Amino acid sequence: MGARTAASEWVSVPCAYCGGRGTDPFGIPYPKSNCAVCGGRRTVRVQEPYAPCALCGGTGKMRSRRLTCTACKGKGVVTVPERRQTCRPVGERGGPGSNTTCPAPPVRARE
Repeated sequence: MGARTAASEWVSVPCAYCGGRGTDPFGIPYPKSNCAVCGGRRTVRVQEPYAPCALCGGTGKMRSRRLTCTACKGKGVVTVPERRQTCRPVGERGGPGSNTTCPAPPVRARE
């Protein structure tokens, strides 16, 4: 992953895997076991900006299983990369940004 900018902050969000209760949602190995994701703290730290995980739907659990989601690691949210403006050379056709121009490349001195 790339380096984060100074604008990214770490925030606490409720643990999706245990629903913010701090205990294992399936009672394994016993009903008072700490949650494997938040360790019983009821919240997890994520870096902004974040969005609900598309794989588990924000539940933190793999569908039809008792496993943590492999994409968000049970947090229910994933950090999304900050959008960067794309630019294309003049005359190139294609999706968004096709009307923008790129800065001119550096001029080489002729020898």
